[in-house]
Amino acid sequence: MLHIVKKYIDTNCSLADGSKVLVALSGGIDSVVLLDIMLQCGYQVHAAHCNFHLRGQESERDMTFVQNLCVRQRIPLYVKHFDTANYSNTHKVSVEVAARELRYEWFNELCVSQHFDAIAVAHHKNDQAETVIHNLVRGTGLKGLRGMLPQNGCIVRPLLCLTRKQIEQYAETRQLNFVSDSSNNSDDYQRNVIRHHVIPTLETLNPDVVNRIAENASNASDQWRLLEELVDGLNIVRQEDELTLLCKTTIKKHSPSLLHYLLEPFGFSPTAIRQLYDCLDKPESKHILSHTHLAYTDKSFVVVEPRELTKPAWSFNIEYVSRNQLKTLVPPTPTIAYFDADKLHLPLTARNIKDGDRFRPLGMKGTKKVHDYLIDNKISIAQRRNTIVLCDNCGKIIWLMPHRISADCAITHDTQKVAVISFANLSDNS
Repeated sequence: MLHIVKKYIDTNCSLADGSKVLVALSGGIDSVVLLDIMLQCGYQVHAAHCNFHLRGQESERDMTFVQNLCVRQRIPLYVKHFDTANYSNTHKVSVEVAARELRYEWFNELCVSQHFDAIAVAHHKNDQAETVIHNLVRGTGLKGLRGMLPQNGCIVRPLLCLTRKQIEQYAETRQLNFVSDSSNNSDDYQRNVIRHHVIPTLETLNPDVVNRIAENASNASDQWRLLEELVDGLNIVRQEDELTLLCKTTIKKHSPSLLHYLLEPFGFSPTAIRQLYDCLDKPESKHILSHTHLAYTDKSFVVVEPRELTKPAWSFNIEYVSRNQLKTLVPPTPTIAYFDADKLHLPLTARNIKDGDRFRPLGMKGTKKVHDYLIDNKISIAQRRNTIVLCDNCGKIIWLMPHRISADCAITHDTQKVAVISFANLSDNS
């Protein structure tokens, strides 16, 4: 069995012989077998144990067992205590999620601070089957059907090639001692329901269902990598500052699956993504929200931006000078412009761009939609977000700041009094 795991590691994990590996050691049969196999394979093994303080004396028993095991094996051990229940309440997540987030955050910290080549966790084929079924029920699509990856960043899963039965056989052959987690017997956790009821039912249909699901997960992973390569070749994604721009023309040439692939990492639901796809040809913009991002349709792109993205806060100031003083002033800049004061209808207000805004750009005939002006002048979407319109008391746009003023209030030969209007970015701490 040892050679099966070593071959799996060599094929699926970027782990050289003799690498320094941190083994996540709970004290249960899976992690104890993993520890023994990694030692037998010749890796430089250290161990890490999480005490989540969720099972009273049983948690203390597990920690003591792990400490004694590492002393006997002369293995360096790291132990971390977590207030998991408090984290769960504070972050409004389940205890399962809380434990996972706390565990992996600490593992990653150790990987960096102690210079480990990898962190090995003891997931096996049965865990993989449970994960795939869980993801299937949640509706995570092809990406979720991959289950757990053999390697994800610094995390490696050497036992994904073994079933639980094989692990039990290995422990018996090697006469390994371990502890049992009583919470594994409870149906209070979703995974336990799948483990105790769903998989046994599926095994009545196919006794080898765990291996079949694991094979399908591996196939889905291969297909996902192929999909990534194909999408990369489309050159569909562009970044502008914090914005992600997806080419509408390319998206419309393909099925909605392409847009699902592109937007799913941002947390958008399949239903919302389909609604956005159905609106790609409509003139009005369609918006959808996830917990972290906003996506909307633009003339040429589907734009994705963080919900926490803040626009600059601007303030403006007006000073008046006579026409003969104009020559002594600095030339206009993107944030300073000069107007015929007698043509201004006060008070002035500054706001963000709205759909349907029009103005009369200086140097052009007639009016033009602000949106069209920005596109025609190749103003990026990121720059458009920071564009401000300055309006008079009738709502007429006199300045598309910082791009162009309106011809309606521009200085002419007849101008007697000049209004100097300047904008300042309040969010600029410099």
